[in-house]
Amino acid sequence: EILRRAWVTPRLAVKAGHGVGKSFALSQLAIAFLVCYPKSRVITTAPTWTQVEKILWAELRGAVKKMRYPIGGVPPLTTELRLDDDWFALGLSTDEVDRFQGFHAASVLVILDEASGIPQPLWEAADSLMAGGHTRWLAVGNPLEAEGPFWKCFQPGSGWDTLTISCWESPNVVSGEDLIPGLVSRQWVEAKKEDWGEDSPLY
Repeated sequence: EILRRAWVTPRLAVKAGHGVGKSFALSQLAIAFLVCYPKSRVITTAPTWTQVEKILWAELRGAVKKMRYPIGGVPPLTTELRLDDDWFALGLSTDEVDRFQGFHAASVLVILDEASGIPQPLWEAADSLMAGGHTRWLAVGNPLEAEGPFWKCFQPGSGWDTLTISCWESPNVVSGEDLIPGLVSRQWVEAKKEDWGEDSPLY
């Protein structure tokens, strides 16, 4: 659903539970957008450099290595996948706001991973990349705070299309089995329900 909605809507905000496969989905979207739109640019970020490099881009590098048909370009670097000089995906940290500007192209995809922790100045820099052409902006994260730019995406009149994914929708939770290793388990969800209470904002 993330992939389908992000493909057709200019701005999509997704709030989701822990361990439902967000980063995997984002890596697939980044590769698909890059391959389908020549000379496109995909810019990603997350609150910390570790999250950029070790979560989303770890998924992306792994996906590129497993592709049945190589997409060309140079082998992916830690946070860069380049098909040509002006055709690439790039991971930046949130303290690189100045670097976030200027990536204008005919097709641009911006991905804010763990979006609730991304500061306002970077949202403003990302917004500048939506100025023209075929643009898509995706903000995804756990809804950890009832304030800030990510929270505002889900308020009436925000201009964002929104999607909510519950841990209860995870295949592992639905089945009660470890169908997809690494995704959230029913045991964990039940434990958090007990620890936090069903009416807790954390839950």
